[in-house]
Amino acid sequence: MTANTRPLSERAREWGRLCAMSKWISETIHYGHALHFQAAPPPFNGIVETTFTSQVQSQTLELELRDLLSKDAISRVPRRQELSGFYSPYFVVPKKSGGMRPILDLSLFNCSIAVMHFRMLTMRQVLEYVRSGDWFTSTDLKDAYFHIPVIPRHRKFLHFSFRGVQYQFNRLPFGYSLAPRTFSKCLETALQPLRAAGMRVLFYLDELLLCARSEDEASERTRKLTEHLSTLGFSINWEKSSILPSQSIVFLGVELNASLMRARLSPVRGADLIAVISRVQPRRIVRALLIMKLLGMMAAAHAVVPLGLLHTRRLQRWFIRLRVHPIRQKARMLRVPPSVGGDLAHWGNPCTLSHGIPIGRPASHVSVVTDASLLGWGGTCLSHTVVDHWPSHTHEHINVLELMTVRNVVRHFAALLEGRHVEIHTNNRVAAAYINRQGGVRSLPLLRVATDLLCWAHVHLLPIKATYIPVVLNVAADILSRGGPRDSDWRLHPALVSLIWMRFGVPSVDLFAAQENAQCRLWFSLSPRDRPPLGADAFSHQPWPRMLLYAFPPVPLIPRLLDRVRSEQLSVILVAPRCLSASWFPDLQALVCPAPRGGCHGGRMPFSRRME
Repeated sequence: MTANTRPLSERAREWGRLCAMSKWISETIHYGHALHFQAAPPPFNGIVETTFTSQVQSQTLELELRDLLSKDAISRVPRRQELSGFYSPYFVVPKKSGGMRPILDLSLFNCSIAVMHFRMLTMRQVLEYVRSGDWFTSTDLKDAYFHIPVIPRHRKFLHFSFRGVQYQFNRLPFGYSLAPRTFSKCLETALQPLRAAGMRVLFYLDELLLCARSEDEASERTRKLTEHLSTLGFSINWEKSSILPSQSIVFLGVELNASLMRARLSPVRGADLIAVISRVQPRRIVRALLIMKLLGMMAAAHAVVPLGLLHTRRLQRWFIRLRVHPIRQKARMLRVPPSVGGDLAHWGNPCTLSHGIPIGRPASHVSVVTDASLLGWGGTCLSHTVVDHWPSHTHEHINVLELMTVRNVVRHFAALLEGRHVEIHTNNRVAAAYINRQGGVRSLPLLRVATDLLCWAHVHLLPIKATYIPVVLNVAADILSRGGPRDSDWRLHPALVSLIWMRFGVPSVDLFAAQENAQCRLWFSLSPRDRPPLGADAFSHQPWPRMLLYAFPPVPLIPRLLDRVRSEQLSVILVAPRCLSASWFPDLQALVCPAPRGGCHGGRMPFSRRME
């Protein structure tokens, strides 16, 4: 076994010294991963032999097995245990760099494994995390899953057979449905002490991105990061890592540029995408597998392609209506319709792919409130209003009318909205979804209106988003119908508020409140129906008052609040969860200041922070 793939259990003492571990993480690090079955483990299914018709494929798997044996990722099944457990076959797929990649087919076995959801890093989160002038480094971990052993009594369920020899996996195999979750939870725990110290680092499985304010800080923190990971037993893939600080870096196939504050597809991914599109042209007959490959590439890239998701909708609608089975009919021949030609041209334009999109998190926006009925439409923006009636011949569905209303209102207020971030408040969920998701595949009329709206907004506005605002006014019934209170319904106990005021000072403005829970005489509301004294939606007002502020925001709004505090150099008392794994926690730590002199000297209050 090579020194680069030792199990994390050999560094269990360092984990206990450096990391705050949950019981499950501690057991995983010390003893290995226990497979999570939905009910009883699957029964013995006989020895399933892996066979290939090609000598090249057999040789490829043989080389793979030698490598896995050298890393102790697999071993021979112990004698008299061959006729037990569960066997899965191997198959091979072509690699992008050429050659073949063997993969253990655990699709049938995974049906016995419990479904346990978790959130992985999204490209949208990465784009919002970057600040102007940031310096980057990236760290790649080697043989990520193989650092986590499978407990000995469960290895029999990870059997396979090749050329009459039976093997079992000793470490987490690729293809096991809970492998990404297990590894991500371990790495998240490993990074918590660094984030608590203010290090800004994101990760997607075995790829880590570090952001820093200067070149020197990036170098120093990269050194600390790699030393910390090595101490805990992770192996660094130095060949794939970029440890020299730069303001432009490729992460997850996307080129991030903190000088220009733009993101675009990497040249390699852009070239691959254009190559596939050149084979998928209107009226050309292609295999269904090629269409599925193209849709997958578009789905992975749309976050950094201008209106990328919008220009996949017609291709998605056409392919979905064909009802092609992804396994049994992947070789089916299909004729590409002319109706998707515009979208293919958009994606196949090298200028579109190289242009990219702006990155960063908007500190403020302009709120636009819209509403529609079967008779007319209206909206408000910055205390201005517009009202009109539909033409007598209009017989569209109410969802279409709501989306048409948004289009009409933003165009009417174009002079007020030009070049600014806009947040649409609508009481129609479908309209909000078609804006935020750049169209949809179910309704062609809605797609047409969304295309008209989003293409116009792309030219005249900064990126827009929509928020669904319910029209229910009965608060008690609303709370019960929702299954519980919203974030804005909560309020700290008055005794706790008094302690906070004594320790940090008495604030003048409550940034996120409602009529029932405002802690200050002056307050902003999350809803215009509260008639707040300072207005609805604090982020739509700029600048904020230059006085001590109080904030108990919904958790998703914390990153934007921290950006606003930093950019306007505000003083805020923030009530927030102590979530060391949150990507925004290092930013909070960097802004925390000591309590003012003369304040309360009682015990530590982890639920509140004063920031300046």
